[in-house]
Amino acid sequence: MLEDAYVAAFAGPYQLTRYAHRTVERFPLLFATSTVVRVAPRGRLGIVFPGGTVEFEPLDSLRFREVGGDRLIAFRRDAAGRTTHLFASVPVFGAELPGALERRAWHDRARLMNEYVSWLVGAPLIAMLAAWPLSAGVAVWLRRRRGRPADPGGRGARILALASALLFSVLWTVFGFGFIAQSTRMLERANGIVFGVPSGMRWLAMIPYGLAILGAIVGVCAVLAWRRRYWDVVRRLEYTILALGAALTLAFLVRWNYLPPRFGP
Repeated sequence: MLEDAYVAAFAGPYQLTRYAHRTVERFPLLFATSTVVRVAPRGRLGIVFPGGTVEFEPLDSLRFREVGGDRLIAFRRDAAGRTTHLFASVPVFGAELPGALERRAWHDRARLMNEYVSWLVGAPLIAMLAAWPLSAGVAVWLRRRRGRPADPGGRGARILALASALLFSVLWTVFGFGFIAQSTRMLERANGIVFGVPSGMRWLAMIPYGLAILGAIVGVCAVLAWRRRYWDVVRRLEYTILALGAALTLAFLVRWNYLPPRFGP
């Protein structure tokens, strides 16, 4: 059991160290082919190669040899004992070349990031197109039932707040599908952005600047909504969630080199 636990510490996805670290290709490359190390029976590790899964048995604490073969793999650990790198042969156009791969952090796993971006795109649209109209309808019904007049205060500010949040959601959706998803498909097909960012996509890459401005407006409006009591409590909470989503979106854009947009040479 102790041996299995030790071997399991090496399992996980690894990515070649030669990738775009500081340009807009960085995020789409998360979905490129990675080397996944899995735990195999009898204290071994398994790696998928073009011919099938190859099992490796330990030579020492960091080196493994192919069972019944000559391949060798090795791992590197940092001062804290965390596995950081894998050194192994990498399939390239039918051949196998030595490669250095770094371990992906749990928050940089392709599946998690795909879910994260999907929620960043979908949740605000659901809130703006479904939850908000429903809450507004309920608020109007309750106000009329209780015979209360509409509150005319801050009408212009409320319109600005809603328009900014809606425009933010629309532009973020356009950028998500028009630039991020498109560049991911291009990398999968080895065309387009692989040879440089096309001119049309460079225009799309300017959208994050607009998102930064709109995100700041949404954040300020969220604060004003509570201070000046815009809408009812439910809609103020919904707008606060929209502001939080905008902040997370901007953090994502900065983290993955979309804000400001960074292109390769």
